[in-house]
Amino acid sequence: VRLRAELTSLYGIQQTVCELSVLRGSALADLSLREGAWGQRLGLTVVGLIRNGHVSISPSADDLVQEGDAVLVQGTPRESDLLNYGLRVVPDADTILDIASPEADLGEVVLSPHSSSAGKTLRQLRFREKYGLNVLALWRRNKPVAHGVSEVRLEAGDALLVQGPAANFGLLRDDRDFLVLEQDPDAVLRPRKARLAAGITLVTLIVAAMAWLPVPVAGMTGATLLLLTGCVSMDDGYRAIEWKAIFLI
Repeated sequence: VRLRAELTSLYGIQQTVCELSVLRGSALADLSLREGAWGQRLGLTVVGLIRNGHVSISPSADDLVQEGDAVLVQGTPRESDLLNYGLRVVPDADTILDIASPEADLGEVVLSPHSSSAGKTLRQLRFREKYGLNVLALWRRNKPVAHGVSEVRLEAGDALLVQGPAANFGLLRDDRDFLVLEQDPDAVLRPRKARLAAGITLVTLIVAAMAWLPVPVAGMTGATLLLLTGCVSMDDGYRAIEWKAIFLI
């Protein structure tokens, strides 16, 4: 939580992210985000959708926007556009909590010194489509750049404030063009599987503590269930293994 607060304050996100309510009869209602062309028409980047209190982070371009939805956007909407498209700014909305909800993490990544992405814009790199993450702001020469980030040509050493599902940060770690500097250590990689994972872990501990099964068998069974149910991916499983201990044994 402290890391999220520091990053949002450092990059001035409070001034660039807002929540828009989709009014009845809105010209953007019943259109997908792609059909609505929020970036071209309004100059805004959609970072989340709120429907019936549920926050969907990094929505797909095919997700529909409906009347009554709230849309989290990055940018400064013009009053004339709000009137023309049937939108209204939600006053006193705590957007910082929304963009860093259990389904979304905030992190800071930097362009590596010899990155092939230097000189290109985020739009040219199709950053959002490739990584499933939103870039909320950019840090260059000791100051943040929060407006028109998608059209800024990247330079080596640029830092990006990135938002999206915690599991997607692994894609950036595997890319030599970017270095992940900071990420919330308490982020849940698969929030929808959290209860199931907790239940499997609890049952495994009880079985081992009651000696119903040998501890190695109980532990291996619990780990297998976590993999089979999708609570842990195979890549995460490989990374969690202490290979030095395995070779030592």
